Amino acid sequence: MDLRRILASSARQNILRALAQKRELQVMRLVNTVGSTYNETNRNLQLLEKEGIITNTYPQKDTVKSA
Repeated sequence: MDLRRILASSARQNILRALAQKRELQVMRLVNTVGSTYNETNRNLQLLEKEGIITNTYPQKDTVKSA
């Protein structure tokens, strides 16, 4: 996917800003930080992970971090 298209989403921008500040967050904390739903946040996280922008470092703990 084109980077411009990825960054066109304000939800993904908010996720990346939050991860830039904290480096690593549990998904539910990220949901609360960006003010979104779990499903929307998770969908965006999956896209960001697929593109190599973030990594899911602790799948059992549902934690993500910036790559």
